[in-house]
Parts: sequence; C-alpha cells; structure tokens
Amino acid sequence: MPAIIVSTCGTSLLTHAPCGISQLLTRTANHKAADFTADEKHQVDSRLQEQQSALTAASSDSARDLSAELNGLLGYYGNQPAEGRDNEHYFLHSDTYQGQCVAEVVAEWLRGKGLRAQTQRVAGLNTRDSDSFMASMSKLVSWCEETLPGYRRAEYRIIFNLVGGFKSFQGFMQTLGMWYADECIYVFEGKDRRLLRIPRLPFVLDAAVSRTI
Repeated sequence: MPAIIVSTCGTSLLTHAPCGISQLLTRTANHKAADFTADEKHQVDSRLQEQQSALTAASSDSARDLSAELNGLLGYYGNQPAEGRDNEHYFLHSDTYQGQCVAEVVAEWLRGKGLRAQTQRVAGLNTRDSDSFMASMSKLVSWCEETLPGYRRAEYRIIFNLVGGFKSFQGFMQTLGMWYADECIYVFEGKDRRLLRIPRLPFVLDAAVSRTI
C-alpha cells in the first residue's frame, strides 16, 4: 500500500552549527527574507549552501545526523530511500526564511533519490508569539482536511513523521494524528536511533463535536 508521509520540518540542518552562526540563526529564526540585513542573509545563505553540499555528499546514515526530518524518514525506510519510491512526501514548514529554505533542501535531497517530495508552508507559523501560532494551527487543520481524506479514499496509508520541527508544532500534529494519521513516528533519542511508531487510536469522532473544532 502506498503512503503519504507528512513531516514536520524545522531547521536542524542549519542549527548544528558553530557558536557564532548559531547565535545569529537563533536571533533571526522568525525572520522572513525582507527582515534580514544584507550581512545576516549572506551568513545564513552561506551556512545553508554549506549544509546542502554536506547533505548531497552524505550517506543515508550521515544524512540522519544532519537532518531530523531525514532521521525519521530514513529510520522508517531502514536507511534505504528507494523503499519510498511509491510514496508521497510533504514537508510542513514555518512561515520563515530559514524554515522554507531548509524544507526545500530536504525535499530536494529526496527528489535526488528518485522520490516524490514537496514543501508546504503553514501560513503564519513561527515562534514569535502564541497568538500567531494558534492562528497558524487553524490553517494547518484546514490543510489536513482539504488534503488527507483524498489520499485515504485513494487507499494511501497516512504517516506523520514528527521528528523535526519545534515542540509545540510536533505536539499539535500528534493531536491531529489521532484523526488523520494511521500512525505517527518518532526516533528514540539514543545511540540505536530506534523508530517509535504510535498507531492511530481506535475511536470515531462524533460529527457534532467535529463541527466545533
């Protein structure tokens, strides 16, 4: 059975960085492209190009060290990207420059392995304030409702890969996984990097309640 794998996407590809650039990345984490100074953007773009080159040259095992999102996906595929050739991959990313760039690099890595991958911006998603976050989660619910039921009708298995992204984002997606996903996957934070698979809970949401969500 083919699958659609929806991954929460963060910026781990960038943030495994030396102290100086790490401070800049943290300070500009919620910036859009227009918010950077020329020097800031040059430093971020240089780091991005450096990490993209490292990822392109990396083995599957090394790619898992570079990217949290790929850590989850390659764990699911047993370090064999070709296992996902019949699947669809979505990378949900924040409404920020860093988030968009990282998602595009990771998706391009999968495409380079012959897999189908695309990015999906969650409008307004950032960590600047809780109001923006909650508004963006409403948009995310709409995206799930518009996108995922069609895949289910086409007999795709729906997987949420929740290894990447910031904790509030992951937590909200875990909740949505109770309705939309057949299973959610994580990676155990140990040397063995064992895949943790959480199946869908066996319940049906009352229609009257679902209209209020």
